[in-house]
Amino acid sequence: MDVTIEEYARKQKKLHPKVIALLGPFFEFPLEKVRVRILRWNAIPSGRRGGRTPAFVLGPLIFFAQGVLNAPGYHLGNTFDLSTPEGISTLAHEIYHVGQWYRGRIRHLFRCIMGVFRSLLKDGILWAHSSIPLELEAMEFADGVLAYFSEHEESLRLFEYLR
Repeated sequence: MDVTIEEYARKQKKLHPKVIALLGPFFEFPLEKVRVRILRWNAIPSGRRGGRTPAFVLGPLIFFAQGVLNAPGYHLGNTFDLSTPEGISTLAHEIYHVGQWYRGRIRHLFRCIMGVFRSLLKDGILWAHSSIPLELEAMEFADGVLAYFSEHEESLRLFEYLR
């Protein structure tokens, strides 16, 4: 029997091979480069409204709160239930940020810093997705993934068995 998506990520510190096989064609970099960490918290402190998030990206690393990756339902407004178009597109959003990092680390760092300033000035919080160009790019990419899997939902059913 396969281990769950989250167990695999916790032990191997990378994406499950079935996630790589499914999402790899959408990206211009090998998803084997993505590193994953499962934290022991149920939510991660953040600069978002509400002060908590189920996941965040730092360079090549995606951090998840425990019990979130491929779990059914919503966690702080997000779903990472990979058996749904919404969940797989949310994961694609986070992976997209890793790709931004690999496209230019110095440029990415600069864009993150500028995003914080823009967010603080426009929204009064550290990380408002709607004010940060890096987030807007990732959201647009995720919308494309969502549209694709909304029409090919049957290809996501395998993730129901990897919980």
